[in-house]
Amino acid sequence: MGRQKLPGSPRLEGPTRDAAATRDGAAGGDMRRHAPRHRPPRGTCLTVLALLALAPCAPSIAQTTASRIRLDTVGYLPGHEKRASGAARFSEFKVIREPGGAVAFRGESAGPLHNEDTGEEIYFADFSALREPGAYVLAVTGVGRSAPFRVGRDVYDAAFRSAFTAMYLWRCGSAVRATHEGVTFSHAACHLEDARLDFVGGGRSRRDAAGGWHDAGDYNRPLAKVISQG
Repeated sequence: MGRQKLPGSPRLEGPTRDAAATRDGAAGGDMRRHAPRHRPPRGTCLTVLALLALAPCAPSIAQTTASRIRLDTVGYLPGHEKRASGAARFSEFKVIREPGGAVAFRGESAGPLHNEDTGEEIYFADFSALREPGAYVLAVTGVGRSAPFRVGRDVYDAAFRSAFTAMYLWRCGSAVRATHEGVTFSHAACHLEDARLDFVGGGRSRRDAAGGWHDAGDYNRPLAKVISQG
């Protein structure tokens, strides 16, 4: 197949595990973590709550062979498209069931497409025909194996719950409390006296601007976050 030029980047990303829980003060003083032991390092951000479920079975990206094969470690719905990409030349691939090692699917690659952002020649593996729920790895001869991934109807459930829990905990102007994976996070109502008009000709008056969300789990609330609440 001839070389094609890719106008953008095929963002079929590799595994990520930059996930940790927020501890005291990470969201700015008021955020508290109620756990007796095993507290994560100071300074981690509540943003990662939405990421904790995104790679439930992904190994460290330090594995060079796994990082060369990029796929969705959240998982795939049985009847939906399933693709992976690789920054190495390959012609055939197979999907292997884990555990057990049985070959569940074989296929041929497509490509290459040129990624102008990275200068890489990208090859693609399409295994959309694989619909059987289970845990798998994608194996490419001469390249290596991917991170583990799942096929199932529930693959997005944990990510959905984590994302909405994070949006709730980012609320500003009201007390919040929620437990995520056995760790309880909370903060009291905050930023109730903001929006003073001293520097915009309003004297010492203020406008009620309570509400909205903190910025990505940090203990501040840029104007855009206030406006976005309507």
